[in-house]
Amino acid sequence: MKKSKKYLALLVVLVLAGAGGAFYKYYSERLHFLDHHGFRHEPTTEYDLSLGFRLKKGVSMNGFRHNALGFIGPEFQKRKPEGTFRIFCLGGSTTLGAGVETDVHAYPAILQTMFDKGGSGASKRIEVINAGVFGYRSLHTSLLVSRLLDDYQPDMFIVMDGLNDLDAAKALTLPQLRKAVGKPGNDNLEGYGLQSIEEKFELVGYRDNIRKVIDHAKARGIQVVLVSDPMRIGEDGKARLSGDNTEFAALLAFGRAVLPETNASLAHTGDVSFVNAQATFDAMLASPETIRRAWADDLHLTRYGYYLLARDVYLRLMDMPAFVEAVGAGSPSVPDELDARFPEFVLWKPSDGMGWAKGQDAIEYGGTTVVNARDSRPNGDGWSCFTPADPALPGEIELGNAVAGRFRVYPRIQSIRDGVGVYQVFPDGDRKLLFEQKKLAEDGLWTPETAWYDVDVPQCGQCRIVVRLTGENAQLWHKAGAVLFPAR
Repeated sequence: MKKSKKYLALLVVLVLAGAGGAFYKYYSERLHFLDHHGFRHEPTTEYDLSLGFRLKKGVSMNGFRHNALGFIGPEFQKRKPEGTFRIFCLGGSTTLGAGVETDVHAYPAILQTMFDKGGSGASKRIEVINAGVFGYRSLHTSLLVSRLLDDYQPDMFIVMDGLNDLDAAKALTLPQLRKAVGKPGNDNLEGYGLQSIEEKFELVGYRDNIRKVIDHAKARGIQVVLVSDPMRIGEDGKARLSGDNTEFAALLAFGRAVLPETNASLAHTGDVSFVNAQATFDAMLASPETIRRAWADDLHLTRYGYYLLARDVYLRLMDMPAFVEAVGAGSPSVPDELDARFPEFVLWKPSDGMGWAKGQDAIEYGGTTVVNARDSRPNGDGWSCFTPADPALPGEIELGNAVAGRFRVYPRIQSIRDGVGVYQVFPDGDRKLLFEQKKLAEDGLWTPETAWYDVDVPQCGQCRIVVRLTGENAQLWHKAGAVLFPAR
């Protein structure tokens, strides 16, 4: 009898161990499906049982605030205040605002500002919440909507997914995807990268996930707007990317063809609205200069790019009868009227590049004369900056004999009161402005450190170069006195 009990106990242990092992294997595979990049290990995120990972609550890092409820941006009440129309913007890093220095330049924050001062005339307060999380795709959006967001009494979901669905389709293999969605198949077909990308994208479940979001929302009287991410791919299917990654270019070309068409179909069958911002951004693909103005990298936007996106969304919302009726809005603004209200975005232009130049590349220009400028301590890379010693007066750094050519210069300013100008000074004392860094609208932010700008210096035998600093926070960065560096 005692032996039987021992055998039974051993059998129970083995069964439990087997079940535990099977569960661990299932959950590990499920976690990999939710978070194949391991974003749960990032300093701004934490593990989540349902979603794989989520943003940490109540932290601030790299200019982005995580409020006490775990969303990007300012604090808000979980219980919706009376007289409020609450919008949740859902998506990945392009919703969160990757590519800009602060969450106030993400498109949901810009959209909020448009409603606050854009002249919509709404009788209700419109509240826009940034629920974007880097790495989230349509699956995470569907889970958020079905399990978490009802408690916040949303009135509208603006959903911009797709890029991370493409990434998952590329990163995961056919066997992994089939197992994750419970569809049997030939496990010998690995399907790495772009192999079988059409089938893998279907298995990722973009269409089904967005349909679930629409069905859940409509059952509760919540309005839905679908948005397609603008891509650096032209109508001709050719990529305008920063590097020569042909596989990535092919993935984006596939996305440009599939995502807007899928979203348009979902919007039609689900009777919801659709914003295809690609038409606006196609105009920004015209030249390298306009591309740099709209895109911070191959995927994410600049503050101007996010402004264009927010403007497209705003104009679409103001054209939706259901939305206008719900918020009691008046006549919508036209693009030119919006642009006039937001010079801090419309007049913004990017630097020509980022990163310190090598010290040995400095241009020799026959000595430096400094007037009303003080130098800072060098940073860890050996760079320091000149600023006006007396902010009431301009500071000047004279570089001696001017060398003709195109050069990099490293200015930095904080406000519209600051400015950095590079002048060519002729033998008779006349000056020609070659470059100026000046803000045309206040945004409360420093221009980025290590940002460089190209300056073209014309041929002139006896000319000098003078850099003029105006304002308390005008800076000219240099390496051991070297100010100009060759453009590459």
